[in-house]
Amino acid sequence: MSYHFKFAYRQLLKNKLIFFGSVFSLIMGVLCPYIIFLWVQSEVTADQFHAEYDNIHIVAIQQNVMAKPRPTMATNSVDLSGYAEVEKTLATRTYSDNEIKLIFKDAEFFGKGMVVDSTFFDFFDFKIIQGESTNLLHSPSHVILTEGFAQKMFGDKMAVGEVVKLEADNEGLYTVAAVLKIPSNSSIQFDFLVPTHSQKFWGRMGVELLLVNDSFDKARFEERFTTDIQSNPRSSESVGSLFPFSDIYLENPFNHSLFTRSGDRNNIYVISIIALIILAVSLVNFTNLQITKISAHIKSISIKMINGASKADLLIEAFIVNIIYAVFATMIGVLLLYYSKSYLENLLDKKFDIEFFTQLATFFLISIAFTSATLLYSARQLSSSKTSLLLKQSSIGKIGLAKKGVTVVQFVCAIVLMFSSLVIYQQFKYLTTKDLGYDSSDIVSIKLIDEYSFSLPREEIIKKRSEQKRDFQLVHSTVASDPSLMGLSQGEMPLAEAAYPMSWKLLGGQDDYTTNNLMSVDPAYSQLLKLEMLEGRFFSDSLDQNRDYKLVINEAAKAYFNIQNIGEARIANKSWGEEEEPFTVIGVVKDFHYEHLSKKIQPLMLMYMQNNENNFLFRLNPNRVEEAMVSLERLNGQINPEKLFEYTSLQNEVQLQYEKEKRLSVIILVFTSVAFIISIIGLFTLSLYDTQRRVKEVGVRRVLGASVKSLVSLLTFSFIKWVFLALIIGLPIAYIGADVWLSDFANRIDIGWGILVITCISVIAIAFLTVVSQTVIAARKNPVDSLRYE
Repeated sequence: MSYHFKFAYRQLLKNKLIFFGSVFSLIMGVLCPYIIFLWVQSEVTADQFHAEYDNIHIVAIQQNVMAKPRPTMATNSVDLSGYAEVEKTLATRTYSDNEIKLIFKDAEFFGKGMVVDSTFFDFFDFKIIQGESTNLLHSPSHVILTEGFAQKMFGDKMAVGEVVKLEADNEGLYTVAAVLKIPSNSSIQFDFLVPTHSQKFWGRMGVELLLVNDSFDKARFEERFTTDIQSNPRSSESVGSLFPFSDIYLENPFNHSLFTRSGDRNNIYVISIIALIILAVSLVNFTNLQITKISAHIKSISIKMINGASKADLLIEAFIVNIIYAVFATMIGVLLLYYSKSYLENLLDKKFDIEFFTQLATFFLISIAFTSATLLYSARQLSSSKTSLLLKQSSIGKIGLAKKGVTVVQFVCAIVLMFSSLVIYQQFKYLTTKDLGYDSSDIVSIKLIDEYSFSLPREEIIKKRSEQKRDFQLVHSTVASDPSLMGLSQGEMPLAEAAYPMSWKLLGGQDDYTTNNLMSVDPAYSQLLKLEMLEGRFFSDSLDQNRDYKLVINEAAKAYFNIQNIGEARIANKSWGEEEEPFTVIGVVKDFHYEHLSKKIQPLMLMYMQNNENNFLFRLNPNRVEEAMVSLERLNGQINPEKLFEYTSLQNEVQLQYEKEKRLSVIILVFTSVAFIISIIGLFTLSLYDTQRRVKEVGVRRVLGASVKSLVSLLTFSFIKWVFLALIIGLPIAYIGADVWLSDFANRIDIGWGILVITCISVIAIAFLTVVSQTVIAARKNPVDSLRYE
């Protein structure tokens, strides 16, 4: 056995190029798919760390069969105590990170807060890392922080037991009862939890979740639930439904602040295909390199067999070589994984908690499985060949054909990845540079005036209102007198989160109430964002009042309702007055993109609805941006002396909408580079050994008068023709796959000739440079040296 180890070791040292190429292929072939497997596993098992994952459902109501379902509070409409299949209910209310804050030692900390029932931990199993895990949220004075928010507030100090003050539409003192950890694949993300019963009233719409038992039948429940809802005359056309919590992460049926993290099935498919391509390219390259090694040593193998070595001895040597490859690949691969973990987690937006020895064992076993293909090939080659035939040239020729075949497969995979990465990059660039229908440059959003608590004494509320009015006037006077600030409006940025779905109906139209979006604005909103009016006018301080029953609609809404004359159009809202108090339409604004560009522009209603505590939108003078930011920071200090100055850029928020596409393009670029490096190593090795095999042929041709140029052309074409074949096979596959992926985008690029040409030129150029470096050396070699021993 020691002889076999020594011979295998010497054999590897003798073929250093093949050894390093094989180890690299093995490492990448195991490491890249393994990383992608961890990511895919995290995505498809999202939220499954909750024990009741399959038994949780979200209540939704459609106001009629044509409206979209909206998550809501079931107990506002129906008494669920008589439903035997419902074990428990959970009411949740969500406050965004600019609507609620915790105060500790005069320092203010804004975060996403959730107001929840004491049954929260009967539904969800978030890991408690500080404090007791029993009876949480049962006390009205409890507040529970997430690990990140606790670190932000208290640093490395123990958070449990600290007393903080909460300020939103309620105020109160709370004691930190626990700190929990939220996994990265949780659809529910928040910064802190507050019990519902700690205050009498919370000013946010709630969403209710149900925990059901084994007797639950979804269809039967929805039928009964709908019947109970319709027993109320005000909701006689409403339809009740349940959405399984298990569908939330990947299906993402609601645009609701409760579920702020979601996955994408298409991305899972795309990245899984990438893993398979990397695996195929690596496996093919590793096998190709081993075939090359066998080809180079086939005569020495036959001589060993003549001298008494059995086929079993040769297989043992091949197995030992594979063990050495696996050991080297495991050591280097695990070290790479360890040192690149933070980069990979940032790239994939995931946290991976895997023990070192688990990684080591997994990597080694996968490496052994990976190299088994070569072992099987060696066994087949030896068992099907006689010793006498192994000495003949024809056997080498068969091996050479196999090598070229797998090289084609390699390059087909690399071409598909390169083409796909170019398409995804172009689509991402298109999404982030397309005209949105408004001017997002130099606009920042700042929360300057906080909401006050409704539970305060009347005298205190009057005082708070007076302070809000004073601060509101200070903001306007500052903008009017500061040349670095060019405009001011109040409201939300024109993004998906700002649009609220409500039920609308055109009076005199054929359709019933349907779900369409509403966005609250003020009269300065259109001018600030440079929206284009097509008909009528926008809101005006002199002609309109806050919360008037007037609307400005977009083109999509006009077309949706088939409005011919906006002056005669009357649109009713199911929640506000219905047909008795319809809204008049005073203008039509040109369509602008307020949602992800993968979606078509949906009908949108704009309503003049202003509150002092709404966010302020400022347009900065592009030539005086630094001066403007200093001015806004000073303004924030005047209104909120102890509040940290924070702002949000509209351009940055628009870019963040396409973070998934950006991440996908970077992932594909990284793995495309890996696939190409592997393919180039394979082609380089193939060209090196093939030119060495034909060195005597080249010498004879030189003696007979062949020029260096003609020999280089001859040798190079013998390899490049296989790359051309790979292009013919790979480009149609890549085009079809890219076109399918783009079909999910309402706004998409056309796959033009440019991407095809770039792919072809890049592949051919890289392959040519790789091959020609070897063929030139072979062609220029002195034929005397090549033919010396003939």
